[in-house]
Amino acid sequence: MTSREEIKGEACRVIDSRRAEIVDLGETILCNPETGFNEINTAALVAAQLHGLGIEPELGLAITGVKGRKECGSTGKTYYTLRSDLERKKGNTTLSLDLAKKANDMPVPSNMMYNPIYDKVTNMGISSAWYRYRAQKYLDNQAYESAIKEYTELIKIKPLADDHFNLGLAYNMIGQSLMAENHYRICLSINPYYSDAFEKLAEISKSKGDMKKYYFYLNELGKIKSRVGN
Repeated sequence: MTSREEIKGEACRVIDSRRAEIVDLGETILCNPETGFNEINTAALVAAQLHGLGIEPELGLAITGVKGRKECGSTGKTYYTLRSDLERKKGNTTLSLDLAKKANDMPVPSNMMYNPIYDKVTNMGISSAWYRYRAQKYLDNQAYESAIKEYTELIKIKPLADDHFNLGLAYNMIGQSLMAENHYRICLSINPYYSDAFEKLAEISKSKGDMKKYYFYLNELGKIKSRVGN
């Protein structure tokens, strides 16, 4: 049986043999940048490269994603995890759930060589890392309604205090203070020492003229800062 080191060595040799081609592809993408979720030309370039390798590409995945599949043995946990997310994005809810169940039911092989990014996806829960990545991108680009959609899906899977706080920020930015307030409170139920959530709740209370709550949240914020200072 071929050892792991032999497989890795052969992979490195093949990569090295096509170094110039790989570097040229990378330089082409680098010199023709496109903004997030608008990588139309990059997707076309990658698809053409896959086609040249005899792999039929699938376009339009998660907006501008490209996938090429080559049969090379048994299908593993990572494959089902990522396929589940891609099918969800395409609106194939039933298939997405079926794939997610297959991923959850599969044991983790002891000799599997992992890609660290895929590890992160599996460890954080089915698709949660991808939802979080997209949601943060939308939030950073001030696409608040799109961020809300992604965070809303995310918190159904494996929410963190940060997710509810960021969802609160997005709602706040489109003027839905009641929803923002709700998610700031959920954030605090997960992490009672989340000082930024107390600060935002104080701001909302002050804007509503509810000075009692305003001073309450400021007092709680002061306790946290005092605790940290000590």
